[in-house]
Amino acid sequence: MEAARQAKVIGHSLDARVTLGLPEGLSGTFAGQEELLSTVCIVSQAVLASTSDVLDNAIEGTAIPGLKILVEAAKGAKCERCWVWSDTVGKDAEQPTVCDRCREALTALGN
Repeated sequence: MEAARQAKVIGHSLDARVTLGLPEGLSGTFAGQEELLSTVCIVSQAVLASTSDVLDNAIEGTAIPGLKILVEAAKGAKCERCWVWSDTVGKDAEQPTVCDRCREALTALGN
């Protein structure tokens, strides 16, 4: 992520969409865990792909053989409450500046 920050692709980690090209032995382990991975990595979006799906400009991981990492600007709009970039920002007419997750939290709080 530091290389993406220096190249001005992102400003900080929540501006990022990280695609992880997992080696065959790990793909099943992390399947369906994209939301957890984005939280742990402190990025807006985490995407899993087979290593053959990851673009040529991905960085090869050193700790895990076969791991490829691609950092891009996150898609969608920035939620004014949690600062996560999401495609769901602007979808709700009553609360157009927040993502679905924050909208649900605000609704539960009665806001």
